[in-house]
Amino acid sequence: MRLKQILLLVLLFVLALVLTFPYTALVRYGLSRSVPNLRYATLRASPWGIRMADVQAQMSSDRSVIFDRVGVWPAGFFPPALKAEFVRGAGRVDILVRGSKKELNFDVSASNVRIQEMIMPPMGLDLTVDASARGTLKINDGVMAITEMRFKSDQASFDGSGSISP
Repeated sequence: MRLKQILLLVLLFVLALVLTFPYTALVRYGLSRSVPNLRYATLRASPWGIRMADVQAQMSSDRSVIFDRVGVWPAGFFPPALKAEFVRGAGRVDILVRGSKKELNFDVSASNVRIQEMIMPPMGLDLTVDASARGTLKINDGVMAITEMRFKSDQASFDGSGSISP
């Protein structure tokens, strides 16, 4: 009976620690150190994901990429997986990455992405993109194999596959 009480107290302590841990402050600190050119209006972090709003990533001194909303969250544990979404206006990019240290599988889809709205200042390129790609990235060999790729814009389209190696 005494062991059950101790285990229950330990479980309650761990649960309280998980629920009250300052995830947001930790993520803000990590992002400020590792990605100093990233700005955002709000950030919420928890064990089940990170959400940011009004995100701007400075790519160079005169060019930045803007999103209304960015989210990253775990999508599985065996194998480990991460899912991310990037939203700008009606456009959306979804990314799913899963795998191990040596091999990552990825799925990327983009729908109704207007390049002119995402890259500031505008590049004079008014292009709406619907695209998808899936493939494998082998870490040790430096080989990236794209097993399926579809690209469609209001101006052109492309289907293909292939591999890239050093």
